[in-house]
Amino acid sequence: VFGVALAAVRPPLELARQVGSIARLAGGSKVVLGVGTGWSRAEHEAMGMDFDQRGHALDAAIDLIRQVWTGEPAPGDYGRFHIPPGTFTNPTPGQDISILVGGNAAKPLQRAARVGDGWAGYLADWEDDCATLRGLVERLAAYCDDLGRSIDDLELAVVQTVPGRVAKDEDARQRIAELFEQYRSIGITRVTLGMGWHDLERVRSFLSAAAEASDAA
Repeated sequence: VFGVALAAVRPPLELARQVGSIARLAGGSKVVLGVGTGWSRAEHEAMGMDFDQRGHALDAAIDLIRQVWTGEPAPGDYGRFHIPPGTFTNPTPGQDISILVGGNAAKPLQRAARVGDGWAGYLADWEDDCATLRGLVERLAAYCDDLGRSIDDLELAVVQTVPGRVAKDEDARQRIAELFEQYRSIGITRVTLGMGWHDLERVRSFLSAAAEASDAA
């Protein structure tokens, strides 16, 4: 799982070949690419990119990446990049790679509904009780409906930040199990737990509890 890559800032042909190579090496393991526009104007300007056009650049990058994965990309212009006739690209992934559009704002949600294989959200509040997530998924479903798509056809992922105090919770497994059950009811298919902890043993203990909770869910 890669997420979230700034596919418009990085050369999309290079990114497509890197991810395609990893997918080929992964064998039967599923590979998912999360993409986003990024938020830093300075970062875009340092790469010679127009920050205000980053959405259009990402759309073009997504189109180009998918073309590269076919091995015979259609000739034409993809934003600032051009593919001449007769171009071949290798290696091809050897499997379908899902592109998940990351971001909680309206435009990323709309982009996920329009061109994504799924959506990747971000939750910074451990105590939110999934209210924010449920609202975001409802908005995404509405955008899908407007485009004649079903949200059931999309992969829904979330990155949940886990504060350090949770590591000291004696009943962490129960809390995680409840959280995963809520995710399941909302339709989330993939969860990434973000932990910036310094105690490796507590990280391992928490991940073990999360694995048990996931199996139970």
